[in-house]
Amino acid sequence: MVRPKTFAALVRAGGPDRFAREAAQQAARAEQQQWLAALERWPVPHDAAMAALHVKYVRDLRRQLGLGQPLTVVREQTRERVQRKRALGDWGEQKAVCLLKRAGFQNVRDMNAESFNHPFGDIYAERNGARYLIGVKTRNKYQVSGLVNPTYNVRKRGADVKTIAQQYNAALAWVAIAVVPEEQRFSAYFGTIAQIDHAGERFSIPMRSEQTKGYECLSKPTEECDQSIRAEWSNGGYLRRRH
Repeated sequence: MVRPKTFAALVRAGGPDRFAREAAQQAARAEQQQWLAALERWPVPHDAAMAALHVKYVRDLRRQLGLGQPLTVVREQTRERVQRKRALGDWGEQKAVCLLKRAGFQNVRDMNAESFNHPFGDIYAERNGARYLIGVKTRNKYQVSGLVNPTYNVRKRGADVKTIAQQYNAALAWVAIAVVPEEQRFSAYFGTIAQIDHAGERFSIPMRSEQTKGYECLSKPTEECDQSIRAEWSNGGYLRRRH
């Protein structure tokens, strides 16, 4: 900002205090930029606690300066998120097989072993003369925000699931597993696509507590412990949970 050259112009500009504040802000920003450059130039400490503090300093400075995260950081975060979701999903499919067998289903088999990344079903199973093609959806119970994850997407929009069901002469169904990695516990439910179609949730499974009461609970008790659940599968929402 151009400095005023007359007293009247100084008054109109807000007085000396305004320029003092702006100078302080500019100096602070320059100092922040220098420290950010130094932190991003220095190697990350080997000690885990110091490394976490290093990351926090960089994140905070970039936020204060109005900068996004470096592309390398964004890519690494994306890679870690994909790996976490894949590991959680793989565990969920294996757990669903065990839970379905325990619930009396027979001829339970992994559909992805027959057709990689099957368009709907992960598991084929039978019970009481009925055939089911079952999609398994495993999620953190809490969203990143700390709120309970309210719905799990069960099929892609536009997918001709009726034709898929006819190929197997089976009803389309699902297993939804809500996991709290930090406490190594989970809840699991079984239901059919017809149930959620009827509820007006054609592409997602409603998972609030008042809705899960209408599903068949596969976990015994409602929340079951499993030491094979890994803490690193967490999205951080459990620590921010809100009721």
